[in-house]
Amino acid sequence: MGVTITFQIYAMLNCSRSISNITSIAASAVSGLTAGSLTIVPTNSSFFYVTFTWTPQIDQVGYEEICAIAYTR
Repeated sequence: MGVTITFQIYAMLNCSRSISNITSIAASAVSGLTAGSLTIVPTNSSFFYVTFTWTPQIDQVGYEEICAIAYTR
């Protein structure tokens, strides 16, 4: 509680980038959760990630569930 947590959620693109592309990664709205920009892994352009930051508050003691989804175009 009161300590900032930073973590990444990754998604892998299994199609050719000329056919489809990952446009965003979204996570469920845990109060105070913020998302950074979508980033391509420099060493493997099939992998994308978003860095999330969250500082749990006193009313968030215990388990918090975060669901994520990657969107494509």
